[in-house]
Amino acid sequence: RVGIDSVVVEASKAFERSPRGLGIWPSGQQVLRQLGLQERLAQMSKFNPPASYRDGKGVWLSSPTPQTAASVRVMTLERDDLVEALAADTDIRWNDTLVALGKGDGQGSVLCQLQSNDRIEVDLVVGADGLHSSVSSFLRQYGGEQMHDHIHLKEMTGITNSGGKIVEWCVSGYVEWRNAGGLLDYPFETLAHGSRFAVVPLRKKELQDQALDRAFWFATVKDCEMLRATLTEEGMEKTKCDVSVESGKKIGDAILRKFSDQDNWHSPIPAIAKMALESGGNYVERRLSSSQVPCVARQSHVPGTYSEILGLIGDAAHPMPHNLAQGATLALEEAWLLALALHEENRLAGHACGPRSNPWLRLDEQRARRIRNCSIVSAFTHNLAHPPFAATLLAWLRDKLLAMVPQPLNGMVFDAFLKFSLGGSQYCIPGLRAPTSSSVVQNDIQHSST
Repeated sequence: RVGIDSVVVEASKAFERSPRGLGIWPSGQQVLRQLGLQERLAQMSKFNPPASYRDGKGVWLSSPTPQTAASVRVMTLERDDLVEALAADTDIRWNDTLVALGKGDGQGSVLCQLQSNDRIEVDLVVGADGLHSSVSSFLRQYGGEQMHDHIHLKEMTGITNSGGKIVEWCVSGYVEWRNAGGLLDYPFETLAHGSRFAVVPLRKKELQDQALDRAFWFATVKDCEMLRATLTEEGMEKTKCDVSVESGKKIGDAILRKFSDQDNWHSPIPAIAKMALESGGNYVERRLSSSQVPCVARQSHVPGTYSEILGLIGDAAHPMPHNLAQGATLALEEAWLLALALHEENRLAGHACGPRSNPWLRLDEQRARRIRNCSIVSAFTHNLAHPPFAATLLAWLRDKLLAMVPQPLNGMVFDAFLKFSLGGSQYCIPGLRAPTSSSVVQNDIQHSST
């Protein structure tokens, strides 16, 4: 869209669908509009208000104001629908990985050696390969002392650094339910018993005789008796880094059994947990804590080439927890902002009006506050769900205090935290604007000052 040629190297053998959901906030929707994909994906999506908080009995604890619920809509869809749309006109090298970097023939270029023995000469290497990024290893290899050791932490919570100790376990999945009777109509996050369970509706599937309700969900557990028993049985300590598929399945089942208790959890949580147990399709992701926000190395040196050629975006740079549902939105924002930075760099180079700018520095300046705000809000909600001490008493006080706050004030506080995490009054980040060009689709949404 801005005249930057690219090639994607993807380790997967081919595109295969597997049901998972994600949410796209308004700023991410703006990027999709710039790419010409918003209208198409909207037909596959459900637009939800921000998720409200509930207690274990189903009492609503905190919700957005009616104005925010009506104006701020999260586009929820299957992850594979988004990936398929983005991949439609993209040069993708399937079943391949980056194995080495070297000096290219062109001025400032880098030569990428692939596992298939192919070589690609490029000007920029972007690691957008998610939570378990392999590209980040090149930052360590070439970044020298400037690299931060916390780049590989798998969670961005802002909680006190625990030196790799597991602070919570997470299991997530997808559910289809014939005639759920309205139980999957509204997004919510339930906080109770030192744990949390969230449900986010997807667009219904219309069948011949009835509608099929769909949703994606996640659950987090800090600690529980069944989980401790499973960890002991598997011979796993809390600081163990690797979880096998078999152990992960047992841990996931132990978590889901906790949420299947109808005496402690309101509907539809027990039913969803039981369906997930029966399907066997859940997975576990380990969550670590960091006192700092993982960041891209601003100058990742490759001998003989520019120092700005290598960096990370999205979860590869700053892994996001489930509860804010902002990982996909941040990845879209950063990809678009990086493209604009490169477009500006090319413009400056073409007009010979001074030294070339570092696109990674420009990107860092634009995304730093957004990531920091997400880190703070994520830490706050983590501690709401998992009180750090006297858990039972603090959870009881939390629920009582939230229930006592009158809704106008309750909603205003909710809106303030939401606005803070999204980065501005217009729920978009500075710079999310296409350059003036006949080849670029112009944005028709009003922005805050850039």
